[in-house]
Amino acid sequence: MWQLILGVLVAAGTGCSSADSGCSTSSDAQLIRLATSGDLSEVRLLGLKGETNIEVLVGVRGGDGYMAEAKIVRSSGAPLLDRAAMYAVRYSTFEPALCNGVPVPGKVVVKVALP
Repeated sequence: MWQLILGVLVAAGTGCSSADSGCSTSSDAQLIRLATSGDLSEVRLLGLKGETNIEVLVGVRGGDGYMAEAKIVRSSGAPLLDRAAMYAVRYSTFEPALCNGVPVPGKVVVKVALP
């Protein structure tokens, strides 16, 4: 899934599978809404471009998903851009994975790019 959100291109992939979790029916964790990545004026002023891939462990609280952990799995090479991407992911909205209809933790990889 690709979305253009405030100049930030986002692709979400999944990291959970029914074979790994022993579920007869399952769905993967998902990015629902990417938060604004904060003030990108410095990033744009410097003309930084690149893509940061962030793996997010989506936890479950009261049936809702939240970012439990996040780590950069592929840096853009620009620390300022990586920080903006991490900020966006930290304040984003996620849906947990489902195992037999029950919300469970899962992983999603979010790609944040400034073209």
